[in-house]
Amino acid sequence: MAWPENQKCADCGASKPRFASITLAVFLCNRCYGIHRGVGAHITRTKCVGLDRWGPEEVHRMKCIGNAVASAYWEQRLPQGIQRPSPESPDSEVERWIRDKYEKRLFCPPDLPPPEAPKFAIEETGASVRSSDWKPFG
Repeated sequence: MAWPENQKCADCGASKPRFASITLAVFLCNRCYGIHRGVGAHITRTKCVGLDRWGPEEVHRMKCIGNAVASAYWEQRLPQGIQRPSPESPDSEVERWIRDKYEKRLFCPPDLPPPEAPKFAIEETGASVRSSDWKPFG
């Protein structure tokens, strides 16, 4: 799961992201994580990679989708000339990008649903996965 794309924030490109959006299956830096929380759980539900408990289906989703697949969908119709924010971009610019991308859905195909992970069969044990049990960054 040590994909190079997951070594950077899906929204601003900051290195070593330590958070994730479970619903969008992307890895996030601290700043973008905070913005995602502000957008709301109806759009993006977030977790800390190193502290939170993860269900097996959540880990499966992150492994199957990740930043590259998610970005291919959410940025498929990105108009020429629109720049993704950088780690140095002002917070207001990053928030506008995140809201335009996920909340307003300005850059994704209007006729296709977001990417989904293949069905994952789990035993009904209610087990969760500690963050130390999986290594999203290698």
